[in-house]
Parts: sequence; C-alpha cells; structure tokens
Amino acid sequence: MAITKIIKDLLASDSGWSTSSENGLRMPTGGAFSGTPLQGMIRNEVGQVSEGSASTMQHYNGIEWKNFVNFKDAPINALENFNTVLYPGNGSTKSISTVGFKPDLVWVKRTTAPEDNVWFDSVRGVQNQLVSNKTNGESTKTNALSSFDTNGFTTGANNALNTINQTYVAWCWKAAGAANTFNVLEGGTVTSDSTASGAGITAGSITTGWGVSANRDAGFSIVKYTGNGANGATLGHGLSQAPELIITKGLSTAYNWSVVTSLLQNGYLELNTTSGFNSNSSRYITAGTTTNSLTNYVQFNQNNINHTSYCFHSVAGYQKVDSYTGTGNTKTISTEVTSGDGGFEPRWILIKNTTPGTSGSWWMYDAVRNPSNPRNTRLVADQNFSEATNTSGNVNFNSNSFDLLGSYHGTNANNNTYIYLVIA
Repeated sequence: MAITKIIKDLLASDSGWSTSSENGLRMPTGGAFSGTPLQGMIRNEVGQVSEGSASTMQHYNGIEWKNFVNFKDAPINALENFNTVLYPGNGSTKSISTVGFKPDLVWVKRTTAPEDNVWFDSVRGVQNQLVSNKTNGESTKTNALSSFDTNGFTTGANNALNTINQTYVAWCWKAAGAANTFNVLEGGTVTSDSTASGAGITAGSITTGWGVSANRDAGFSIVKYTGNGANGATLGHGLSQAPELIITKGLSTAYNWSVVTSLLQNGYLELNTTSGFNSNSSRYITAGTTTNSLTNYVQFNQNNINHTSYCFHSVAGYQKVDSYTGTGNTKTISTEVTSGDGGFEPRWILIKNTTPGTSGSWWMYDAVRNPSNPRNTRLVADQNFSEATNTSGNVNFNSNSFDLLGSYHGTNANNNTYIYLVIA
C-alpha cells in the first residue's frame, strides 16, 4: 500500500511522532493505536493512526471506523468536477469565473423571476441552447453562452442567462472537453482523438454524427449522435461502467426529453413533464458497460435526427443515482454507494416522483442557494418557475446522507416511489 509523503515545509515534526530522514509522513511510534479515536482520524492496515495523511484503509467518522473506497485510492475532488454558482445579471457581456474549472455542461436558471431552464454543452458547441422545460429542439442564441472558459463561462445579454437586476444559478459539470471528436478524462488525464479507439472508447452500431466527452473519474459523459431508427442499435457512451441515468433530447425535433434509468426498466420518464414512469418495453435504453442498446423510439433514436445524451453513474464518495419509497414522515437517505464507503455530504440533489399515474416535478436543491439546513428553496427542471419555498418539502444535507422532511408529494409521499441524483 502506497504511503503519501508530506514534506517538512508543510508539516512540522511533533514529539512522539516518528519521521524518516527525508522528513516524510509522521506516524505514531510503536504499535497499533490504543487511545480514544477522534473524528477525522485515519488509520492504516496495522491500526496506526495519523492526524494527517497515511497509507490508510479507514477513517473515523465520529461514531465508527469506515473503510475508504478503493477507486484510484481516494475520492475525486468534487469541486473540480461539479459546482454551483450564483451570479447577478448585468444586461451586457458577463464572465462568470468562479466555477473552478472549465465546464462542459452548463445548466442555468433565473431564480428571481420565471424563465426557462437553459442547457449548453461543449460537444454541441457554444450558443446552441436546449430548454429542459420545453419540447423545443436546439436553437442558436448569439447573445447567450459564448465561451467555456478556464474557470467558468461567458454570456451575453440573454434573458435566460443575464438580465440586469436578476439573479441566476448555474450548475456546471466537467466532462473531458471537446478538443477533438472523442475525449476521455481518466485518472486526471485527458485523451482526445479523432477516432473512438484512439481515445479508448468502444463504438456501437451508431457512428454517424457520433462524438463523446466522458469524465470517467466522475461518472459523467456527453454523447452526441445521429439516430438510425434501428431497434437494438448500440451507442458508445465513453464511460468505464454502465450509466444508471440517461437524459436525452432530439436536437431538431419538438419531442419530449427522455429520461431512462436502470432503476426503472422497460420504460421512461420525461424531463420536461411532471408525468410519472411510463412503462413501455419498446421505449427503453439498456445500458451496458461500454455501449447502450436503444430501441427505435423517436425520443432517442429517430432516423437521421441528431440527439444528445447526458449519462451518469454512481461514484463512491462523489455521486449517487438511486431510488427510494416515500414514508410521509422524516426519512434519511444514505449517500453511500457501497456499504461502508462513508458516503458524502450533498451539494446538489435532483428528485423525481416516478409513481405511475402520479404527477410531480423534477425538484432541485443545492447548498449554494441554501447554505444551511433546512434546504427549502427549490427550483424545478420541467417548469420556468422562479424559486419557491415549501416547508413540507424541506431537505436537510448531512455529512453522509440527506433527510426528507414532511410528506410533500414531490419528495416523500407515503408509498410513492422516487429516483434521485445526488452530487457532493
């Protein structure tokens, strides 16, 4: 097991702690730690405890020792892969430079007055807008998002992104950029190539108009393609495991947004509507490790029509796609992906009531608009509504879970079923 070395300029030596001649990592002298553990301590395979970093297998969460997840040895830095930013409009050209990375998907919503949910991504290109609360296809907005920048993005004086005296929220995801047709971020390194094989992506039967930007570390990819109308057509998604949530929109048609999840098989949801789960085996995407298998449903595989899919899968310590059944009373949902991984504190949650025959919006909560519990300021993906507060739908963000407070039908009605995407 590798040992992280901290140089002496960053960590002074304390008495009672051993150090190498290179002034590396200090570990307690002697055998296994026998004292009372404190929250934040970590320990290695022989039970030695450090207050800093070590060759670790477990961390103490204040109650019990929990195993670290072994994916590239540590959870990814959430703030380098997803972030939420608030900004005031100025009615002119505006640069938002507080995202912390160059985003590949930017979803913007005006919070202070009704306005559309607008989506821009690097694969389709700047100024090409989708609206998640409408059936509209892609439209070009010359006064909208004009560039994806090193630490954010730039927009013009577009009502949906930048009106003076209005406030906006932008949810931003990092994929792998769009330096070439196929782009993969894995282990912190981006590989870009004009061929799928050159970027390490498996091709399916759909190759016309196909392009991918995949962040394998964060379980997120953007896929653009031209449908072929064939039942059972396959499409490479660029990720290292099967996506659990796939959001798709036809770019030149006025069909609904399609949402398919492995949690609800043989059917679909619609991002722009409040409808519950639509059971239909001929309108489904079967997710695979390297490719997705599509039926010939027009919302995601219409012949000669361009589509874009946004694919997500769970990543321990960072992101989780899952479902639950409401109770009508306070309910706690763990963010652990695998038992014992410790979970994570949410910064953003998307929740949808999927009960067939029951309506319910796609509710969104985040830790920037609501920096403390209870989180009660919500927006929805399927309507142009401004922010709303409803105490029966309050949510608490905890260190490794979130609480659903009350019996609101959009989040926790008794015996109703829900899916969610939660990100650290």
